[in-house]
Amino acid sequence: MTVTLVIGGVGSGKSEYVEGIMDGSGSAMVYIATSEAIDDEMHAKIRAHRMRRGERWRTLEEARDLGRALKSCSADEAVLVECIPTWLTNLLVDPDGGIEVHVDQFLAAIKARKGDTYLVSNEAGSGVMPTGALSRRFVTLLGQTNQKLARCAESVILVMAGLPVALKGPLPR
Repeated sequence: MTVTLVIGGVGSGKSEYVEGIMDGSGSAMVYIATSEAIDDEMHAKIRAHRMRRGERWRTLEEARDLGRALKSCSADEAVLVECIPTWLTNLLVDPDGGIEVHVDQFLAAIKARKGDTYLVSNEAGSGVMPTGALSRRFVTLLGQTNQKLARCAESVILVMAGLPVALKGPLPR
């Protein structure tokens, strides 16, 4: 079992990089999607992502309980969780709260998992500090969550302009 965290900016090529690794692995593949199709633009983006991945991928849509979604995947399935910032946003705007509980449950599911797991996130520390309280809370939450994910990952990859750079461990083959 390996856990790989892939981080980078918006549009940096993170997802395509991970999908390419997984496509070449020969494993059964699961895509856990955290986005919700709330408008026409998101519907189109989700359709485009599904078409790019093709029929070999099984898709699970889970906007909040990533721990449960990850536990539903078998050890012989390689899993891509896309994307951590969208998931945290879903939790942040959820009136039920419980963000830390969800993060802890997700981390526990990652650590218990027997199959390869790829996590895609945005790097929060390279941007301008937001002026609004909710935005600052999000950036802090994302930064803290990325740090926790990086600690439990064997490999952390930064993708910039489609180019992977190993921050921790080797680049996956």
